[in-house]
Amino acid sequence: MKKILNKLNKTPLHPQWLLFRDEKQRFKDIAAIATGNVLDIGCSEQKLQNYLPSSCNYIGLDYPDTADALYKTKPSIYGDAQQLPFANNTFDTISFLEVLEHLPNPQVAVKECYRVLKPKGILIFSMLFLYPIHDAAFDFQRLTVYGIRQLFTSNKFHIKKEEAMGSPLMTSSLLVNIALVKTTLNGFKNKHPALLIILILPLLIPVLNLLGLLAEKLTPTDGFMAHGYTLHLSKGE
Repeated sequence: MKKILNKLNKTPLHPQWLLFRDEKQRFKDIAAIATGNVLDIGCSEQKLQNYLPSSCNYIGLDYPDTADALYKTKPSIYGDAQQLPFANNTFDTISFLEVLEHLPNPQVAVKECYRVLKPKGILIFSMLFLYPIHDAAFDFQRLTVYGIRQLFTSNKFHIKKEEAMGSPLMTSSLLVNIALVKTTLNGFKNKHPALLIILILPLLIPVLNLLGLLAEKLTPTDGFMAHGYTLHLSKGE
């Protein structure tokens, strides 16, 4: 079932379509401000590399246990975000997307980003907030936007841009879809009647996705029930 769902992740038939639908635009936005040496921490399939201008020198870093065991991917270099294998002031741009929640020592990782980033360099950061446990057992925390601000500003970063992702109804649609699929998978695993939910999933998932999208267009996003946050930060003003 998971293999089938992965093939549908760019369509409203996928339970996490509301999360994935803007992926290309997200990478384009990062590429538009990326310059020079670019470090992609937690690079997974290194998709960002496909959007960067030829003037950028891309390095994708990932942790061996997650790259090999979970994602079956091969980064440019294996490493730990809490102990980056680079000299001080090496990178003009760092991409740090949905990684911090998987690190047991986020303070150390942020300090490492500051160390390897050049003066005036840019860090593009995102973190999930209202979202289920994933990549177990490498899922350690969630931070509110206030916790994220404190974490970075206490380590000398300057916030240039901040965005909450997901209005309350959009986030709710995303979470209900994930809950429906998880309950169905558990039903199959445990031979429980809950597996019968599969009969209505093809209808419920796209309906909830489209309602969530409509809610996102028509209602304000105020951060009250964000499914995640994106920040642009600089080393220096």
